Amino acid sequence: MPFAIGSVRFLNPVFLAPMTRVTDHPFREICAAMGAALSVTEMVSAEGLVRGNKPTRDLLPPLKRGGPVAVQLFGASPGVLAEAARICQEEGADLVDLNMGCPVPKVVRRGAGAALLRDLPLVSDILSAMRKKLSIPLTVKIRSGWSSQENVFLQMGKIALDCGVDAITLHPRARSQGYAQPARWELIRLLAECCSLPVIGNGDVRSPQDVLGMLESTGCQAVMIGRAAVGNPWIFRQAIQILSGRFSPQKPDLLEIGRVLEAHLQCILDHYGPQRGLASAKLHASRYIKGLEGSAAVRAALNRSKNLPQIIDSLRSFLSQKSPSLGSSPRPFLWGADSSNPG
Repeated sequence: MPFAIGSVRFLNPVFLAPMTRVTDHPFREICAAMGAALSVTEMVSAEGLVRGNKPTRDLLPPLKRGGPVAVQLFGASPGVLAEAARICQEEGADLVDLNMGCPVPKVVRRGAGAALLRDLPLVSDILSAMRKKLSIPLTVKIRSGWSSQENVFLQMGKIALDCGVDAITLHPRARSQGYAQPARWELIRLLAECCSLPVIGNGDVRSPQDVLGMLESTGCQAVMIGRAAVGNPWIFRQAIQILSGRFSPQKPDLLEIGRVLEAHLQCILDHYGPQRGLASAKLHASRYIKGLEGSAAVRAALNRSKNLPQIIDSLRSFLSQKSPSLGSSPRPFLWGADSSNPG
């Protein structure tokens, strides 16, 4: 399972995909503890980074972290993106990734994200400029094209190779399709067959079994998991177990759910403080307990919570009622053997 992108080696081919307002430092740490070999930051504005905007700078990964992290940049200026890439490397990023897939109108209107798929000469200039500033690996994450009639992913594979990019991630939907149409995994297979760079697949990976399915059916070297990991970081451990030949991957019991959820919320509290982390805590906590009996009322209460300690107390009470041993269990340690061992 181990493989490398440039100078960075990974223990397995299961990665955490970038998601705005989701893949912050606390969530990346939890996923790394569950076995994610690489995690990617939320999209970071190259312009904001170069201007020294503090909220933008705060999106960069701390030097002390649990595993390799790629910083994903978005923008449309070769010079600005190159300087932003240099800053990321200086601040300790393990890899730098260029976003060419975001379909959100406010990003596309600025010529960034998926809009770059319509200007491949500019893409070549951007990647060449970024490559000159970096000694760490440079990657790019793309969609198949602007529309289903304008597929450019094979051309992008050649451009990436010519510009010295170290790996390419394909989300096989066009920008115009958003997330409405099924991801066309056969496009990942075509890119993997035609491009000598490591190809990372992404899109419609909903279960640990899908990780194996994508690797086997497309020939890609790694798989990025996105939305399926929210509230379910165990998907990384389970995927690694399946890749290692275990037919029945280990599912978390209520005690483990409670311990990891509490560890995640404590990490949010430590990273943001009791107020700034409120939105992140509400989002993640609701997903952890979704589907548990009686959770609907608790999720409604979470949305009314005024601070993070209040959320932690409410969830501890709810989960302790469902599993009395949780209330007396030792405080969880994020990097303890129980949570970090994928086997």
